[in-house]
Amino acid sequence: MTTDGDGKATISTLDLDPDTYTASIAFEGNNMYNPSSTTTTIVVDKYSSALTSSDVTTVYNGGKSLVATLKDGKGNAIKGANVTVKLAGISRTLITDSDGQVSLSTDNIVPDSYIADISFSGDMKHYASSTTARVTVNKVHTALTADDVVTVYNDGKSLTATLKDGDGKAISKVDVTVKVGDVVKTLNTDSKGSVSLSTDGLVPDVYMANIDF
Repeated sequence: MTTDGDGKATISTLDLDPDTYTASIAFEGNNMYNPSSTTTTIVVDKYSSALTSSDVTTVYNGGKSLVATLKDGKGNAIKGANVTVKLAGISRTLITDSDGQVSLSTDNIVPDSYIADISFSGDMKHYASSTTARVTVNKVHTALTADDVVTVYNDGKSLTATLKDGDGKAISKVDVTVKVGDVVKTLNTDSKGSVSLSTDGLVPDVYMANIDF
């Protein structure tokens, strides 16, 4: 390097990884000046980091995700970093995308209120950071429907009940209890969310069927 008009020579520290360095600086001398040298210490510090995440409220299997964003002290996204999310007894380590984000689905989490612990342990260039977010998973609204049945004794007709969620989707593979007179049956819904109970064997009368999920 060549000194400027003030006798200064400058080298950039941009490519240095965070660490403490000893710089050796030497002037070899020339026909007018004798050689000289010195050393100095260069400390390259890590960037700070910040994790942010918003609370999530959803229903069971509602398709929502918990999203966390990792940025450095200048607000730049930190991509390719490992972020650990602990939620509902499950720990997942995810890698941030180009926006510094990780996403964890809340599907299949039992309805309850949870605190998600989200952490970045730091790396060669960034200090660690962490945050929390509340995740509330509510139960799905359900509706049971059944049509009235008019039949004659042992005519082979059945009482059919259908269970759906708040979006009108069938709820399959769950137990529904049907009580007609002295007959009580626990039945498992099919792919259409339906259960059927034969009316055969019922003494001719008017019955009120109680159907519960």
